[in-house]
Amino acid sequence: MAKSYITQKLLLSFVLFSITFVACAGSSRYVSPDEVNQFDDRYSETDMRIMSQKMAESIISNTEIAGREDPCTIGLLHIDNRTSEYIDTDAISDKIMVALLKTGKVKFVDRKILDDIFKELGLSSSGFIDPSQVKKAGKALSVDYFLAGQLESIHKEDRRKSLTFYRLSMRLINTETTEIVWADEQELKKKKTKGILKW
Repeated sequence: MAKSYITQKLLLSFVLFSITFVACAGSSRYVSPDEVNQFDDRYSETDMRIMSQKMAESIISNTEIAGREDPCTIGLLHIDNRTSEYIDTDAISDKIMVALLKTGKVKFVDRKILDDIFKELGLSSSGFIDPSQVKKAGKALSVDYFLAGQLESIHKEDRRKSLTFYRLSMRLINTETTEIVWADEQELKKKKTKGILKW
């Protein structure tokens, strides 16, 4: 009887140890890049994909681009990160660029060349470009348009919940006329309710 009890106790201990070991070891698996992941209310790769895709669709449907017979050339400026988070806005630019290139309606100047020319002209290649310099920079780079933008956020929280609002706004500037021929914005709002232990 005593042996049986000890055997059962050892077996139960082994089972509990095995479960704990497996749980601690964790696991990994492939997931679809399109799968929506939301761990918290901060900016994520899902947000980047949604905003970039919608922005690219808006740009390509613009009559200024859609109505052209030949592909236009765009100088894609760095998207200003005006949020309080570290966000790689070049990744947003890359996603928009790839989506637009796939349409065959748009070509882009290499970003390294764009940065070099802007430095040479004493300009910033970030989201804002002085309208008086648009023609000069456009001529130097042989581009039809500059695409500029910024990402902004507002974050609010209390003891029980937090809310983060993101806005990506972009504009297309004609280098010949210096006019803004297209502008759009994509918005996201993310809400997080905190667990009782985090109050």
